[in-house]
Amino acid sequence: MTVFNNTIKHDGGSHDVEVKVDGDQLVIRFGSSFTLRVDEKNADKLRELLYDGARELTIARRNTSDVYSEVEEISQEDLEAAQDMYNAINNKMDEMTEQMMNGPVTTTIKNKLHDWNPNDPSNW
Repeated sequence: MTVFNNTIKHDGGSHDVEVKVDGDQLVIRFGSSFTLRVDEKNADKLRELLYDGARELTIARRNTSDVYSEVEEISQEDLEAAQDMYNAINNKMDEMTEQMMNGPVTTTIKNKLHDWNPNDPSNW
């Protein structure tokens, strides 16, 4: 006989919930308070009800349409400051790229590529 169990918390405390497979039925015990014996078809109905209920709880928890957002508090000055920072970073990246492209190592590589002759046997 296969047995599954877990502690389920509720408003009044908690229950040890135990599920036993007994032949072609499930025996579900909610502590010593309640026992439910169901066949496979009704176990699937119970599972579906629990799934649907849990799904609705998840949707309600994730629904943030009525929740206050700090985005509403961003001022025009903050947006301009962020744009200035973005532009400064992009300009610095452009400068660094330019320095890299015109640096001594790149110049040496460019010279070697310029002098490279695919018909020269030393390049084969």
